[in-house]
Amino acid sequence: MVMPNKDRVVLKEANFIACCSFCGKEAEKEDSIELIIGPQVSICSECVEICAELLKEKAVDAST
Repeated sequence: MVMPNKDRVVLKEANFIACCSFCGKEAEKEDSIELIIGPQVSICSECVEICAELLKEKAVDAST
């Protein structure tokens, strides 16, 4: 899980469950999942890969 140090304390105190805003996977339940956590949303490594593929396909379509 990737997040700034100052947020770690706040999230623990609030009983925050870290999960992907896109697919709903929880970081605590799936050891292979890494999360990038922002102020109001988070995204897991799997969703980042899917987004990267979609952007790559869009770029190829636009260039043809």
